[in-house]
Order: sequence, then structure tokens, then C-alpha cells
Amino acid sequence: MFKKIVSNLPFHPTLLGDLGYYLKRVRQEEAIRRLGLVFVILALAVQTFSFLSPVKSTIAYSTGDIVYGATTKDDIIKAFTKNKDPKGRTDVREIFNYYGIGLDQIKNAKKTVISDSDNDKYVNTSRSSTPAGASFTKIPGAIDGGIYEFPLKYWNKSEFPNGYPAITGISTYGFRFWILLKGCGNIVIEKGSKHPKFEINKQLASPATVKPGDEVKYTIEFRNSGIIASEDVRVVDVLDKNLKFESYTSNIDLKKEEDGQKLIWHVKGANNALAPSDRWHRIVIKATVKKSTPSGTKICNESTIRGTKTKDITSGGPKDCVTVTITPTCPGTGLPIPPEGIEKCRITCPDGSVIPYDKVCPGAPQLACQSLKEVASPAWDKRKFETTFLRQPGASAAGVKYFVNDVQVANQSVDPAANSDFYTHQFKENGTYKIRADVIPASGSNIIPGQACEASVVIEKPVNPVVRIVTDKGVSNITQSIEDANNTTAAAGDTLKYTLITENTGDADAVNLELAGEYSENIADILEYAYLIDKGDATLNESTQVLSWGKVTIPAGQKIEKVFTVRVKDPLPATPISASNPLSFDFVMTNKYGREVTVKLDKPASKNVEIATTYLPNTGPGTGMIISVVSTMIIAFFFYRARLLGREIEVVRYEFSTGGL
Repeated sequence: MFKKIVSNLPFHPTLLGDLGYYLKRVRQEEAIRRLGLVFVILALAVQTFSFLSPVKSTIAYSTGDIVYGATTKDDIIKAFTKNKDPKGRTDVREIFNYYGIGLDQIKNAKKTVISDSDNDKYVNTSRSSTPAGASFTKIPGAIDGGIYEFPLKYWNKSEFPNGYPAITGISTYGFRFWILLKGCGNIVIEKGSKHPKFEINKQLASPATVKPGDEVKYTIEFRNSGIIASEDVRVVDVLDKNLKFESYTSNIDLKKEEDGQKLIWHVKGANNALAPSDRWHRIVIKATVKKSTPSGTKICNESTIRGTKTKDITSGGPKDCVTVTITPTCPGTGLPIPPEGIEKCRITCPDGSVIPYDKVCPGAPQLACQSLKEVASPAWDKRKFETTFLRQPGASAAGVKYFVNDVQVANQSVDPAANSDFYTHQFKENGTYKIRADVIPASGSNIIPGQACEASVVIEKPVNPVVRIVTDKGVSNITQSIEDANNTTAAAGDTLKYTLITENTGDADAVNLELAGEYSENIADILEYAYLIDKGDATLNESTQVLSWGKVTIPAGQKIEKVFTVRVKDPLPATPISASNPLSFDFVMTNKYGREVTVKLDKPASKNVEIATTYLPNTGPGTGMIISVVSTMIIAFFFYRARLLGREIEVVRYEFSTGGL
């Protein structure tokens, strides 16, 4: 029938040459279509193979896993029963019991998938800290004193696009739990299962008696001592109308907002969350007493910490207050009247001239004590004083004598070029004390008589002295001479020095404080790209990659520093991301000791490709198979269409050559 239809088509003999050329082109098209079909069939075969046997990460597990390598319920049961995971860590039972998960709860747990992990509903756990707002949770009996909690949504889900395989059950505390079966055995709970608890303390860090123009310094210390993080956390302080805000410092990353006299500090990080911790965070406010403030004014203000899942907590008490006094001044000069009275506002020089007491007489170079003031309160019974003195060119001080209630307590030598001296005194008991400083002139200098500096302090022993531990951290790049290397980029081979600061800002001594657990240093993320070359006096746990120190005693108002040094690997490894910890091997070295410190690294091209693939649409193997089959059908259609056209032309040529046309 086909030949009859074609043979009856009208055809002009002069088109025979064009017909031959067209046949040649159709044959070429057929060859190309055939080659394309072959490649598509091969691609479909590969896709089918990947569907039947999906690829897995080359790095299966991480030291941060709760149960190393756990992929089945039996793995969890085995580790719990032996209280030991394949990594040899003997605290599995303690960790699971903390969350109310016993052997019966594990055996009764059902297989499931956490598929809606994009929301804020879930809290994940790990032995290692992460850059995803991780908070340390103390667990008695845990190898490193506890584990870390952080939002599950921050994990990379490309390894499990259809959800995390897990088992789920109800803990003995009544809340639902999940145990991830992706090689980690990490425990997942719902947010809200536990609650935060705020504490805040505010006290004056400068003299309690001031005059207009003086600087006032407040210290605000706060923490979340609960068992879960609070979000949208901010510290609010409304300054008195007689104070002008100047500046602030802190040992935690904050974002400041001003609204008139209201100061608001938002905790930086994911969801502005404040993690639970034994350690305190600190803000130091500097303000100035306004010139228009009347004498006798009492200035007090409070600070409040606010956040989700708990009530607001406000500081308060007499430690927040200062009293403004107007110091009488000498007529004509505006200088404060000296302790000896107004008659000492001017002095008579040997040549008979009369000058203000802050000036010096002609002749031998002279100096005078200018002021004595309290500058710090390291502890309830300690005060730090600063003595300043005026020097005529050529004059110098040999030292300063200090008296408490007219009894000499110190005689300190000073540098000849100095204009001030500092002295810290520890008082034995409660009471009001008079402090006096006498400047001693060096040889060849004369002291202006009668210009002694005096101050008064009130010492009150706290009724319930407490320990408040504040921590901070810094990193410096020794190779690149960068003092503050936080958020900078290090090169292969660079040497980095980390400094950990632990300070006791409370009223009581921190006796036998163990620098372990929450006060240890997890360096697992750092050691992915660096070698530990100097750990100081620390002990390194090889299985968990945690540095810890022995027990120390930190007196009230004192601090200690611990230092360790690493060298960035050269060359930098291009290790792929771990399947059980998607936040590992990301070319960022992050860890936290109160403050989070991050050092970035230059990524090689292969790592950029790996990271870029995580942002591609995650279609899954089923969708890929459908696309491949549809593509094969389309290409096969065009191939057979080309073959059909070729056959049509051959029929036409045959009919023409046999005289059928």
C-alpha cells in the first residue's frame, strides 16, 4: 500500500538530483539520531543502576555522632546494653538516660522518617559544637561533661532528600524523641520539651559618688541557666535622664539599638537565641553624668532580659545607684577646694608670688597631687585606685605613699615620666574607710605642700556571695600578623593561636573549678583542617577531640588564660562532607568558648562544586528515571522518523528508475 501511494505522487524528472542530495542529508540525520539514542539508552542504564544502588558519602561517620556508625535499631540497643559505641566511648547510657530514653523505650520505638525538618520544630544533638547555634547541655557521666544541642533544620539534607531515617518513641518524661539512623544515633527532640531560665545581675563598676561630667560605668551580667535555648533574646536598659550613653563592650556578639534613653542589645546568631550555660555573659556600659544634674541627685536604673519560652527577669538593688555631689570650687579658678580648706586654693611661692595650687612656683621644678579616685572593684573587698599628679617640666615623682585611715599601707615607686599611679587594696572587714595618697618628689623636685589627695569608700560584705564565671575567646594569625583573626581567611600552613579567657566576676572564690565539660574546648571542627602543635597544659581526648584542663581556683575578680596553637594543613584536604554530620568539612573552622570564633579557608574548585550541588533542585531517583524515559521516547521518535523519510526517498528513486513514475 505504501509503495502504491508514493508511486502515484506527481514527480518531475528534473528533481531527481535534488532528491539524491536530500536522501544523503536524511541518512546523515539518521546516523546522528541513532548515536543520540545510543547515548540516551546508556544514560538510562546508569540512572537505573544508581536508582537500584544509590551512592553513599565516602566519609560515613563523624566523631560528633552520639552512637558512632549506628544505622539500625539493633545498633542502638547494642551500644546502650554495653554502654559503649564502636568508637569505644562509654557514656551512651548516661546520654540516653538524660533524655528519659531507656532500653524499653528503644525497643518499643517505631521506624519512621523525619520529613518536615525544614521547620523549627526539631532540636538535634551532637558530641561536637557546630556553627548552627549549638548550646552545651551538661550530662553527668558523659565523657566530655555533656553534649551539644542545635536546630535540626541547619543540617544539609541532600543526603536524605526524602527525610531522615529514624526510630521514634515516648521518653519517660512524656515527650516524643527520635533517634537518627544515618550512622550517628543522634537524639532529636521537639522544641519546647525543655525550658530556659534567665538570670541577670547589674552593678556599679565605678565610684558611687560622682560629680557632673564624671564617667559612670555599669556591668551587666546575664545567662540562661535553663535546659534549652531561648529565642529573640535581648537585654534592655533604660538609662536615667541624667546620664548620657557613651559606649559599651561585651564578651558576646550583640547588636545594639538605641531609642532615646532606652538601650537594647539583641543576641546575635540564628533566631537571636541564647543557649543554656553555667557561664555568664557580660556588657559593660560607659555613660557620663550630665552637666545640668543637681547636687544630691540619686541615679538608679535597672536592666531586663527578655526572650521566648520564659518570663522577663529584671535586675535591681542599691548596687545600681550613684549619688551626684557638686564639689565646691576655688573662687576664680574653678578648681576643687582641697581637703585643707579654701585657704589652700592658692599658694605663696618663695619669691612672694601667689598662684593657684595646680600651678608651680618659679625655681625648682615642682609637682602636686591632682586627684585620687576609685577606678575599679575587682571584688567585694577590693578597690583599685588611681592617683594622678601635675608635673612642671623637669619635675618627677619618686613614688606614692598610700594610707588607709591614716595608717600607711603601701609605698610604691613610679616611673619618673609617669603622671599617674595605680594601687589595689584589700580591706579586711566592713566599714567606711578614708584613703589618702601622698606623692613623693624625686631628687631636685619640690612637692607643693598641703595638696594631699583623699577619697572615701564603703565596704559591704555580700550576704550570699556567689561565683559568676564569664568566658571569652580570641584567635590570632601568627603567620599573617593578625591580632584578631576572627572572621578572617587563613592560608594553608598558617599558624593560629587560640586564647581562652575564664574570669570570675562574682563575690566568692571559684574553688576547684574544673575546666572540663562546659569549660572544655571542642576542637573537632578545627582539626579537620589543622594540626594541634601546642596544647599547653591541656589534655586532649583523642576520641572526642576535646581539650580539657585540671581543677583551678579563680579568686573573685580574677581571671586565667589558656592557650593552644594549631597549624593549618598544607595542602588543605578536599575531604567530602560526612554523611552523619553535614556541617563537617565545610572549609570553615568554627568553635565556641563563650564567644564563637570562625576562621575561613580558601576552597579548592572541587569543594566549590560539591557545595554548589547542594543548592541544585533535589529531584530524587524516581523523578530522574521519569525524565530519562521521556527523553528516550522523544529521541527514539525523531530517530524512527528520520528512518521513515529515508525509506520514502528510496521508494521514489526505485519507482523512477523502473519507470513507475
